[in-house]
Amino acid sequence: MAAALPRTLGELQLYRILQKANLLSYFDAFIQQGGDDVQQLCEAGEEEFLEIMALVGMASKPLHVRRLQKALRDWVTNPGLFNQPLTSLPVSSIPIYKLP
Repeated sequence: MAAALPRTLGELQLYRILQKANLLSYFDAFIQQGGDDVQQLCEAGEEEFLEIMALVGMASKPLHVRRLQKALRDWVTNPGLFNQPLTSLPVSSIPIYKLP
């Protein structure tokens, strides 16, 4: 199931960060938990960050947490990296034809 599209600036920022980290499957969970404030994620101490990860179901996937942390660091240092289209075609939706 595809993630809902963002409706606010905070949701848009979160969406782009998750998109960049290839973690869009968590978008709805973040929104349901009120996690549409990227600044809060960036400023959270270790304990608070781990609590947030548990709330959105990411705590059991440490490599996902690391990808999110890297995307958040990238967002802080270079937000321009995140000016990408909201939707992108998953590889599985690109038809492959056998050429003669």
